[in-house]
Amino acid sequence: MYQSSPPEVKSHNNMDKCSVVLKVINASGFSIKSAVKRKPRSCVRIHVNKDRVYETTATDTDMPLWNKEFKIVGVQYDTILSFVLCDNGLVPPLTRCRLGSANRTVEELLNLQPEIGGFTLPLTGGTSKALIAISIKEESLAEGIDSSLQQTRREMEEAIHPPLPGSGSTVSQHLKVLVDYLENSRRILDAVAQLHPYLSMAIKLATSVYNIVKDQLDRDLAVLSLVDSMSALHSFVSSLEALKNDFGLLNRLELTMKSILLQTVECLIYIERYSAHTFAGNATRAQFIDIDKRIEAFRTTFAKLASQLDTGLATQVTMTTFRQELKLDRLVLKQSLDPIETTPRQKPCHPNTRHNIISSITTWAYNQSAEPSNILWLRGVAGSGKSAIANSLETLFREQGRRGAFICFDRELAAEANNDPFRVIRTLAFQLSQFDQRIHKEVAKAVERSPPNMQLDAQYHVYLRQPLMSSIGLVDEGPIVILIDGLDECGSEKPPSRSRYSRKPLLDILAQMATPGQLPPCIRIIITSRHIDDFEFALLRLSSTFLIRDLVVSRDDDSDIAIFMRDRLSQTARSHKLDKDWPGEDRLKRFVERADGLFSWAQTACDTIECAEYPFLEPDDVLESLLGRESAQQDDSQTLDDLYDKALHSSLDRYWLRDYPTAYNTVLGVILAAKEPISVTVIDQLLGGPRRASKVLRPLRNLLQYSDDHEPVHLLHLSFRDFISSPDRRESRWFIDVNEHDRRLASRCMDVLRASFQSSTRLSQTFTSPGSHANIYACTQWILHTCGIAVCPTEFARGLQDWLEAYLINWLEAMCDLGKARSISRLLEQLSVWVEAIYDGVRFSYFFAETIATGPPHLRRSAIPFAPTESRLFKLFHHSDAPTIMGGYVPQWSPALRLFKKDRDVDSLAFSPDGRKIVSSGYHVASPDAPYVCVYGTQAWAASAKGTIYKVDTKTGYLLSEYHMYKLDGVPTAHSVADLWVPFDAKETPTTPTSESTQGLHVGPSYRRDMKNSNTHFDIQPTVKYYDELTQRQSPTYSYARFTRAAFSHDGLWVVLGSEDGSLWLVDLQTRTMPYAPLQSARLQGRKAALRMFHSIDFSPDDSWFASGSGDGMVYLWDRKTGNLHNKLGAHTREVTVVKFISSNILLSSAEDGSIIMWDLDKGLPSRTCTVPGILPADGFEPLAFSSDGTKLATCLADGTLRILDVATGEPLGSDIIGHFNPAAAAAFSCDKENPHLVSAAFRDPIHIWDLQKRSTYDWRLSRHHRPPHKVSFFSSGLRVVSWRHEDPQQTKVWDAGSGREMKMSPYDVGARPDSTGSTLLSSSGEPVQLLANKDSEIVPSYLDHTSQLNAAADNSRVSLRIDENVEDEDHKIFEDLSLDLQFDIETGILSSREGKEVWMLPKEFEARSYAIWRNYLALGLWNCRVIVVYIPEDLIVSV
Repeated sequence: MYQSSPPEVKSHNNMDKCSVVLKVINASGFSIKSAVKRKPRSCVRIHVNKDRVYETTATDTDMPLWNKEFKIVGVQYDTILSFVLCDNGLVPPLTRCRLGSANRTVEELLNLQPEIGGFTLPLTGGTSKALIAISIKEESLAEGIDSSLQQTRREMEEAIHPPLPGSGSTVSQHLKVLVDYLENSRRILDAVAQLHPYLSMAIKLATSVYNIVKDQLDRDLAVLSLVDSMSALHSFVSSLEALKNDFGLLNRLELTMKSILLQTVECLIYIERYSAHTFAGNATRAQFIDIDKRIEAFRTTFAKLASQLDTGLATQVTMTTFRQELKLDRLVLKQSLDPIETTPRQKPCHPNTRHNIISSITTWAYNQSAEPSNILWLRGVAGSGKSAIANSLETLFREQGRRGAFICFDRELAAEANNDPFRVIRTLAFQLSQFDQRIHKEVAKAVERSPPNMQLDAQYHVYLRQPLMSSIGLVDEGPIVILIDGLDECGSEKPPSRSRYSRKPLLDILAQMATPGQLPPCIRIIITSRHIDDFEFALLRLSSTFLIRDLVVSRDDDSDIAIFMRDRLSQTARSHKLDKDWPGEDRLKRFVERADGLFSWAQTACDTIECAEYPFLEPDDVLESLLGRESAQQDDSQTLDDLYDKALHSSLDRYWLRDYPTAYNTVLGVILAAKEPISVTVIDQLLGGPRRASKVLRPLRNLLQYSDDHEPVHLLHLSFRDFISSPDRRESRWFIDVNEHDRRLASRCMDVLRASFQSSTRLSQTFTSPGSHANIYACTQWILHTCGIAVCPTEFARGLQDWLEAYLINWLEAMCDLGKARSISRLLEQLSVWVEAIYDGVRFSYFFAETIATGPPHLRRSAIPFAPTESRLFKLFHHSDAPTIMGGYVPQWSPALRLFKKDRDVDSLAFSPDGRKIVSSGYHVASPDAPYVCVYGTQAWAASAKGTIYKVDTKTGYLLSEYHMYKLDGVPTAHSVADLWVPFDAKETPTTPTSESTQGLHVGPSYRRDMKNSNTHFDIQPTVKYYDELTQRQSPTYSYARFTRAAFSHDGLWVVLGSEDGSLWLVDLQTRTMPYAPLQSARLQGRKAALRMFHSIDFSPDDSWFASGSGDGMVYLWDRKTGNLHNKLGAHTREVTVVKFISSNILLSSAEDGSIIMWDLDKGLPSRTCTVPGILPADGFEPLAFSSDGTKLATCLADGTLRILDVATGEPLGSDIIGHFNPAAAAAFSCDKENPHLVSAAFRDPIHIWDLQKRSTYDWRLSRHHRPPHKVSFFSSGLRVVSWRHEDPQQTKVWDAGSGREMKMSPYDVGARPDSTGSTLLSSSGEPVQLLANKDSEIVPSYLDHTSQLNAAADNSRVSLRIDENVEDEDHKIFEDLSLDLQFDIETGILSSREGKEVWMLPKEFEARSYAIWRNYLALGLWNCRVIVVYIPEDLIVSV
């Protein structure tokens, strides 16, 4: 007790100054509220006039004793001293709180001071009645100043700038303290199993950072304050020691403690990266510029978490990170990239299990400097727990903000849905773009300039590697983890030639990612799977820096399995009201041994016991059954098999009566055969009959995963699927024949669709939307089930044929309605293996792909009328009340498989080596800089008429290099050609740009997918053009040359450019120089400016020679190294337009004279010569391209006719190919010998893909104009249509509107036109022209000939005929019937009412050049030179 007698009261002049010695003795009578029951960290702070602060040290006790003296100099007697008793909390000073305070003047305190000891000062404002004991004594001002001047100065400085806690310590010392605190945490946090991986990660990272930053940041005060805050917070361990067994409180604090550990890890990563940059001398990166602000944010977050820990109230705290904030719009990228929807079914590891493997993987992920390998492959047998570990890692890294992407594959899902290897890279790119704003920006730019349907390796470089490498600062911000779970369940093991879902390209790319420098070192990829030989081979072949961790199944995991089983069986004991210690330690030990290290065995066994149903079975009965015989001599698969057999017996034996075995087989068969998981409700709908799936599956819920009848049913584990479906277990009662159920399910799908589809006998009946989930499944999957049948029974094939003939059009409409139009062609081609008659459907879906994609209504109204009239498809699904092409459009399928529209003229074409892409080059009419294209491997070379040279990646469309030719004065010589070609660079542009996008290289997908080589991952769609990548400026050209042909060497190092004057320019593409002056050959024939680039130059296979054709019919053979003329081969009489080396000593050439010659270069003589029969000068014969094997030659005629010739004989191979209306400017053969195709293009005409294998013998010389007709017009009676061109070549034709036949004029007059009334055709001289039926016209089915109907319409017509009198030119007059108020938009091809409601649409594959309307008949002059008359039923018009 302190002296309490009243002291003598002294009087002072308040203005006098004095010096006092104030002693803070102790504090008492206070307490704090802390959820963790910690002692207060109390201290006393003394404020002097708010300009000086004195503070005692903080002590962790509720009875603090300080006896601390403070000399306060130069105060007045009326100066107020403020005493504040504080609790510093867990992270001082940020968590400091006031426990009480008192204010007294110096004079008052001196008057309270007894002669001996001190006195107590009551505090107010706190939650308790706190007291502090102090003493005070006065010194003279001079004495105080003289005796303690230095001390006073230090105290004043301390008052203004309090020293950092632990002043004098170093960063490494505080880190060591932190590591000790974290290590001590294990004793307490082990009670909360979920915290173990987070604590382990923090300990290992803190230890690593301690070793890294020692002697580098020891004196960095900012970092020191941060580490001190962490250490102070983690010192709560001692306070929690008493709560080790208070599980309720620990569980309430779990979220806060997890957040503290996660924030600690993030903070340590920041310190480690900051240390690395400081040591390297470049700590000025954006992340480290505001280090004080960033560290203060870290400390503030620690303070908030400390407050939560103290109060026990967990609220949402935003974690502080030094990564950039993420504010993104997901929708745009998601629509473009179409990522896999990843929903993991497997649960994470049970708490307190698999700590060692998880800890080792997280250590590898965070220690990127010591672990250069960025791929870790965790592999193990079925049931070893790979997916559970992957899901635990996903949770761990996601909560830490380190999970960049996560994909889990599931064999239960159809390959089309979520197991498609082709979507993996796009999915990773999408998820990473959502992870980081910088990655999002780079990926978005890549998506804008490149389509998503590129080949897989191109996707990797464009969507993944380049965005990651271009995202500044990623490498400085710690690991970004990518997890891929179940890689063995992704795609097919088959090679690309046998399956479009082959995973080999993906495995090669993943192995490539392991190569140093491919990805930033912060990218850490974790892959889990069973053992995959092809992946291991790819890793060994492509990279030496990768880690393989085998998840060995052994008794070493028994402790983890024991934890899991003890917890699960205790739950079973509670739910079944068994003894608390059930099943006993002895049986638990046997049960653990029985699992033999397999977690899936343990999980399934516990589920089976839990599902024991009283009174049929007790948990003890099931447990004893599962224990059974010991597992000593069993391998892993035998252990699981034995478990599944016992589990099925225990669950189903009591049900295995009467109809249950059949019901079990039926329902489980649907689940196993389903191409994607389906619900119990859908199973019942597909099976039809009584709803029994739920009853069948209820006893099996220990082996299945689903919560209700509307949730998809999943198998517990893939090993269970193998157990009940393996052909090796055919004799087992549990066996399910998946192949048989594929057939049954295919039949049931067709039955379900049959019930929902309306009859297709009349157009007026609208299509039926798929509707229910069962209908949607049946619509999208029935073909896959059909194709999964190993042996197709005759009865099933017959039923399939009947179904297709009745409902094919309904199915097409339903697929359109589901947005699956792009999948139709691929599915039908797969089906064509089973049903040959589906060929019509395949051709229809290919050719009319764009029209089908516009929506269901256009299939019957627009596409079907244009189908061949002799095709089965047309006969089945075109009806008399539907829109009709008068006389039919074509009788049979033409060789044209697809048409690709284009917005520029194409002068050169090439197939990619795999035949799945077409590379084309072209030019705008305003800038005819025609390039020549050559494809070698993944690169395309192009050379233009101006000498510009391009190299393009055919997989991405990226412009790899571009060189422009400088202008020279005079004729070039060997000394003036150095640096003639310069790189195109925006900083050094040869001239001011005059136009942009003057030419482009187009790269697009192939028209189709070949069943025997079906590794294509895109649906049928038009050519993709990469104009953004090839935008260029006009460059000056060398006036002496105008290049019309080019050839690139096979090694891509040389190019020969040929000009119109016959000169040949050899360019070294590495040095961009010419080794010698241009070579001279005979001049080429004069043509209009660069309509095409000829193939009349070719390199020998070893690139040592090149051959060139010439205008005088000679073939020149040049030595590439010296430029010397080796030989001059003469046998042709006209210009040689195409040459090709077959081998080093065999050369093919063809000329406009119709000759084809094979040259023996050793002898310099022809070894074989043939002449194309029937070639006349007026035909305009021109060779275009040899096939890759040199057996075929593609040629064209002046009217656009293509003719494929046998190189050996010159005879045509099949009938002529009719389609182009201008001479073909380019053509190329595919390399596929089994399914050969030809691609061709002509001026103002679409790119055509031609089928060279299944060409009919039909003569395709249909009546048409030589060029697209400018005008079409009905006669006033409507019975005739006249079409004409008023420009060169002028031409007039008359057509019978009822039959579509051309009518002959007698005499023929190119300028014949209808008279002013539209009733008579007049010649140029004004005389009537007689019209005769064309006796050679095709015979058409009667219902396509509407002549009689037209006659009736004409007789009853009371129409107002519109004649455009305002047009002076007679050629432009149009006669049109306005009675039905129809209008046609020539741009969109839509026929509509005057109100704008659509009545009919011209298929997207055609374009109209001119049109006319008479009542409900539409005459169209098409760009392909055809003239057609379309009958539109009045009922259709009225319905609109």
